[in-house]
Amino acid sequence: LGESTPRRLSDSDPLPTLQPIEPSDPKMQGAKELLFETLTPLRIHRKGQLVPRPEFTDLVVAAFRRAQVLSRFHGQPSADHAIREAGLPCEALELARQVKTFVVQEELVRVRRKSSRSGAQTFHGFHGQLRFQGPFAPFVRLLSFGSLFGLGKGTGFGFGQFRLTAS
Repeated sequence: LGESTPRRLSDSDPLPTLQPIEPSDPKMQGAKELLFETLTPLRIHRKGQLVPRPEFTDLVVAAFRRAQVLSRFHGQPSADHAIREAGLPCEALELARQVKTFVVQEELVRVRRKSSRSGAQTFHGFHGQLRFQGPFAPFVRLLSFGSLFGLGKGTGFGFGQFRLTAS
């Protein structure tokens, strides 16, 4: 990612197809690796800064955050509302940190967007493939949710779409 010039996405780039993966899927049983492939740029922030190469933990936290936001505005209040508001349990974060992230392919892409209110805006994001090894199984359902609703900043503009494949 370092010094390379971001590639600009165009209207001719193919549209993403979304297919969630379920933990009960036979492909998930005994899977040793999980492949994460972005379909649109991924813009995840950590401590106010864009993460150029997300780790597994970044994706889990982003998926949990997305679930919280959608639940807050579109869900039904429930008894576990206080637990959802408290955030991801420390034990879950520790388990997520044990998953190793390997870069298969990476690229920093630039997307320009025109706005009648603020003029042209440029967004940067991660585009590529990551491979995960380790105890990822407890997070597959959460990441599958993220594959349907997007992760990170700019999901309203179509950013954050991805596909999961077990192997």
